[in-house]
Amino acid sequence: MTYGYGRDYDENVAKLIVKPPEKFIKSPRYISIHRERTREELSRVKSSHKSLGPPRVPLRPPSDYLKRGSRIAPQPPRVEHVHYRPPDYPRQLPDWRSAVPRTADASAKDFRRRNVENAKRLRPKRPEPVFVDTRKGDRQRLMTSGLQPIYVYKKNFGEVPSQVKRSKSAPWSIKEKSEHRRAEYEQYVKEKLAEEKSRCRYITEDERSKLLEEMKNKWSEVMKQFQCLPFLIDTTAKIKRKASLEEKLKQLEKDIQLIENHPYIYVYDDGQYKKF
Repeated sequence: MTYGYGRDYDENVAKLIVKPPEKFIKSPRYISIHRERTREELSRVKSSHKSLGPPRVPLRPPSDYLKRGSRIAPQPPRVEHVHYRPPDYPRQLPDWRSAVPRTADASAKDFRRRNVENAKRLRPKRPEPVFVDTRKGDRQRLMTSGLQPIYVYKKNFGEVPSQVKRSKSAPWSIKEKSEHRRAEYEQYVKEKLAEEKSRCRYITEDERSKLLEEMKNKWSEVMKQFQCLPFLIDTTAKIKRKASLEEKLKQLEKDIQLIENHPYIYVYDDGQYKKF
């Protein structure tokens, strides 16, 4: 490449010989090997219209149009119906009436006459006594209002109640009677406590410490299972598992605290314990 004074010459030796343009050659088109056989089969089998041509039917004049009932429709073949009945089929339906005959007493009852007699003996319902306490006509029941004297007309009105008579005729007074009942109840409670105390068993210090150690070990195992739970609690099974472990931990902590706070513990056998 050379440069002249005040001009720029772009020359290249490779461009001196002009190359012929490259021709793009297309790839051969795909042709199926079954092309000729398919054409032959299609030309051999033709439809009926192509082989026979259009149907040659004479046209009707406009006056001979299709009228109602003029078309002869094909009728289905007539088949005589033969009714089939099984050999064990009953010829007559069973009687719907009851097989038990009606007695003479039942048929002799006259329900109309009885209803008429009951209607004659029936007394009309008396209206409930009421009173009006406002100018607008608000009604209230008279018997429950206290305005009508009811209790003064009772047979035992003004008499001493029967329970008062019995208490006066008793050898003890009311105060002595209550004190006697209280003493009997205290004696009964003492006997029950003594009986229950004989059934229980005292836990020694060694048994108490061993029980406390086992419960702490159990708490450690449950805590280890709780700590192994995944961080993401997104399913129902994981939520239930977490809730059950938390409930076990709370119960164990409560039992451990109970044993630590009470040095003297008595236990009952499962079959002997009974509340009184």
